[in-house]
Amino acid sequence: MRVTYGRVLILVALIALWEIPARLGLVHALLLTPFSATVETLARVLGSGGPIGNFYPHLLTTLFEIVGAYAIAVCLGLVVGAALGSIRSAGDVFEPLILGFYSVPTVIFYPIVFLTLGLGPSSKIVYGAILGFFPILTSALAGIRQVDRSLITTAYAFGASPRQIAFKVVLPASAPVILSGLRLGLNLTLIGVFAGELIASAGGLGYLIVWAGSTLRIDVLFALVLLTLVLAVGGNQGLAALERRWRRA
Repeated sequence: MRVTYGRVLILVALIALWEIPARLGLVHALLLTPFSATVETLARVLGSGGPIGNFYPHLLTTLFEIVGAYAIAVCLGLVVGAALGSIRSAGDVFEPLILGFYSVPTVIFYPIVFLTLGLGPSSKIVYGAILGFFPILTSALAGIRQVDRSLITTAYAFGASPRQIAFKVVLPASAPVILSGLRLGLNLTLIGVFAGELIASAGGLGYLIVWAGSTLRIDVLFALVLLTLVLAVGGNQGLAALERRWRRA
């Protein structure tokens, strides 16, 4: 309960820091619009499109890119991580290479992805998947490796099949680590998709943010940024709730 109250107080404080300076004119209107005005603009954008007009195709484009990129990152990350975690010799060979590749600033890959796949959603999906793939892979690898081998040996001794061991022994034991990696993977996937849209795109929320900034529609810009924050926090909190539920189980 204290944690909930603390989060509410922090949220109220952040809103006040946003609203009061802008409302009192302490910050120029071209730099910051009041929180209340931002919410009103966002309501108009979500209602009729407001100054944007046809808003929902852009929103659906971004959601499609996020879902597609995250699905690819999860599937590939879990499969490769599970394989390397289960086959220790393979994990020992590839783990240093993976960690080295993970440490490289991935933004250098976007020009290659963009030139190969163009302005459409595919380049954002691939780039977002690249960013989300590595934390999911490393968490799956670490989670499976930290499973107590005596549990697996005991399960085999009682006649459990490989499938039963995978889903009833290994997965529950490694789930907390994997779920943490899934949250980090989602965050990086969101960063990859929005970064791709901001750099070069023909649609999406990032494209609209660039448009709003270039046309000095600061109210629309902050409304879109607020919507982006809501999407990011909502997705993260959803995975956090899943993680807490799994830990209680």
